[in-house]
Amino acid sequence: QADLKELSLVQHCVGNIERVADYALSVAIVLKKMEKKELFFSEEAKQDLQLYCETVLSILKRTAEYWERPRAIFANDAYQLGNELILMEKKIVKEHKKRLKESQCSVDLGFILSDILLGAKKVAEHSLLVLEAVQSAETESYAFSGTI
Repeated sequence: QADLKELSLVQHCVGNIERVADYALSVAIVLKKMEKKELFFSEEAKQDLQLYCETVLSILKRTAEYWERPRAIFANDAYQLGNELILMEKKIVKEHKKRLKESQCSVDLGFILSDILLGAKKVAEHSLLVLEAVQSAETESYAFSGTI
């Protein structure tokens, strides 16, 4: 019974990890197209996106740390970072609209920005789903080994 539960958990996590990879790849493809078309974000937008993506990477790191050593601090950090992403996204979109109104940005870059934000957000969401699954397994009182 315990093996079946662990197998189910691992399958669930692998599915979400595959989605993380798919969304990360979609962001990379968008960036490659942007480079090919010689489109560039403003410095402000670059800084906002860099912070956003660093936050997503921190969520991934906390999830991996929780997988290896289930500690509440890793989970709490990841969830807090997830909440911060929501606020960052709103700010980034608001700032883009402002730049668009001031003709400092284009509609094309807005679509690209939207694609990047969506892909990065989905990476974070699926990472948090892995974290939640591992947490759930921990509370179901069976020994999850933490390795695949």
